[in-house]
Amino acid sequence: MREYAQSLNTSHTEPPSLADFVAQTVNFDLHTWQRDHLCPILERCRDEKGLRLAIHGPPQYGKSIIVGQRLPAWLIGCDPTHRVGLACYNETHATGFGQVVKDLMQSESYAELFPGITVRKDAPAGRFMTQQRLAQADAQPSFLAMGLLSGFTGKGVDTLIVDDPYASADDALSEVINEKVWRWWSQTAGVRIPEDSNVIVMFHRYHEDDFAGRLLATGKFEYVRFPAIADEDSESDPTGRGLGELLSPMRSLNWLQEQERADPKVFLGQFQGKPRPDEGAVFKREWFKTDSYEAPRLDVWVRAWDLAFTAKETGDYTVGALVGYDEKGAPHIRDVQRFRAEWSDVQEMIAATIEQDMALARKEGFKYHVGIESVASQTSFYKDFVRKGISGSVPVWPIQFKGQDKDKKTRSHIWSQKGPVLGIHLHEWDRWDKQAFLSECLSFTGLDIDKHDDQVDAVTNACLLLYQLKGGFNAKKATPVRGSLAYYRQLARANRNDDE
Repeated sequence: MREYAQSLNTSHTEPPSLADFVAQTVNFDLHTWQRDHLCPILERCRDEKGLRLAIHGPPQYGKSIIVGQRLPAWLIGCDPTHRVGLACYNETHATGFGQVVKDLMQSESYAELFPGITVRKDAPAGRFMTQQRLAQADAQPSFLAMGLLSGFTGKGVDTLIVDDPYASADDALSEVINEKVWRWWSQTAGVRIPEDSNVIVMFHRYHEDDFAGRLLATGKFEYVRFPAIADEDSESDPTGRGLGELLSPMRSLNWLQEQERADPKVFLGQFQGKPRPDEGAVFKREWFKTDSYEAPRLDVWVRAWDLAFTAKETGDYTVGALVGYDEKGAPHIRDVQRFRAEWSDVQEMIAATIEQDMALARKEGFKYHVGIESVASQTSFYKDFVRKGISGSVPVWPIQFKGQDKDKKTRSHIWSQKGPVLGIHLHEWDRWDKQAFLSECLSFTGLDIDKHDDQVDAVTNACLLLYQLKGGFNAKKATPVRGSLAYYRQLARANRNDDE
């Protein structure tokens, strides 16, 4: 059928490039990023199979005109048997795009570029066929409009385009809608699309666990990012711009900076393709002190555990953080151990860590305590751990929250509030991945959208236990003021000791 379709195109030995097709069918001049980068990337859908492309572009930069409207018409023009599915946040929006595609394919300019490829005028905009597709007699449309919350109809597509997964930022931040959108892919569309079909997802970013974030986390999608202002992350940006260079003259630097000042999180997500500020939301980058230095001799170190009982690659980690306070009350994080393991293996791994910590405690002469979160289902684990005496002589304390209705962000204040004044000190110890820890802290919002917050929770648990132990702050004894009651009592004690 491809050969038959090509034979119809008698006036052109080669169909126009996507960039040329777009240029001839829009009322604006293509910008460099569109002509030299976006269009060639999208053109790969004509000649390659099994592509998985996740593409970020800023709002109102013409991306939907190219991806959602011109690309389907161009693909069908190159091969009139090609099946294109377009999914948007609802079917009505996708059908609106379908009307544009259909109008394009019925235009005189399209007939000149792709002769012999026609669509019936009375065909619905949300589902129509070329004559060549109709000849296949398999009831499969050339173009099919879909809503991300209304299922995946039909037997399949050759190219699936997902544009505008969310109707608004509120929808993206809604846990319910976010889960529904993800289920559309993971349980409905994704399992019905053959491996050799192409999938293009065009989006803005809202948070780390949004639809695009989850797709990228699978490791199956190639990430292409077109930030409005070129930043230091050039690996995902194909334009090769210098730092600070604008993507397009459509928006001035002053205008973009105004958007950033108005709402940094929205700007970084929607215009830059980064769903969080580099400097962090709750924890700021500058608070973390990572310079190499000798660990201070603290009186008390606590290893607190945040528990998870699954070995699944996408599940939470079991995390144990070794934390102490210096004499000023600044938190020091000396080591963070994390792993995914089933319940039966968690105890052994915690016991092995305790043994290593105790060897260090004997060497340096500090007091060492262990805390295990004892809330809800974790209470039984704590009791079983203590009953078996796995920790030996090391004290194991239950970590419980006062008022369990407090959210994670509120609980994390026990150490986040120290950052601006005292800093948060990360010790240079090769046993743990400080970059992964820092990345999690900077991504932490305390909301349900956090993908992983186990390391933050473990440090929070350690700080709570240090507070409960009262004396883990390594505070210097205050010197009594001369003439005070405390001063004379101290003087009396000293005289008694001299007489003895």
